[in-house]
Amino acid sequence: MIDFLIKLLGDPNNNKIKKMLPVVEHINALEPEFIKLSDDELRNKTEEFKKILATRPTSNDIKKDRELEKQALDSILPEAFATVRVCRLGLTVFSKIFDFVKNVWFSKKQQIKYDNI
Repeated sequence: MIDFLIKLLGDPNNNKIKKMLPVVEHINALEPEFIKLSDDELRNKTEEFKKILATRPTSNDIKKDRELEKQALDSILPEAFATVRVCRLGLTVFSKIFDFVKNVWFSKKQQIKYDNI
């Protein structure tokens, strides 16, 4: 029964993925531009995002205010995600160097242990 409904209506997860594809493509398009930014410029992006959210339109109606908040968040989503990805790239490089040094150190330590036995 469920298989029939999925075939008829489509897989809900696939539908969500299809809706997000344009956002993902936008994020991917921003990445080369963001890689060129300095660390300070990347840090300043956070302040830009905070400013956008602080100055967003508001409403006394809770439902309307939530919709305005969602619009503001959706407007910064691609840039915020691209910023995080670029920062993560830097951390990934750092963590790979750290892992390499750690592995070399531990392998030498183990060699010393084995040599003493």
